[in-house]
Amino acid sequence: MTPMSKDINKIAEWQDLISGKELVAADFWASWCPYCRTFKPVFESVAQEYLNIKFVKVNIDEVPEISS
Repeated sequence: MTPMSKDINKIAEWQDLISGKELVAADFWASWCPYCRTFKPVFESVAQEYLNIKFVKVNIDEVPEISS
């Protein structure tokens, strides 16, 4: 299964994304979180089903200014 979500690694990417008119579903996750790892395949599966929504993943440890 090819991932349909995009990793957000910069705050500028996030700001551009949320300033648009497209629907966005964001998964705020951390590598140390077991619930986040369990949720990942569910998020990817839904991303493949709803192609009219932009699905993005934000690692809260790499880009904490987005999640705070």
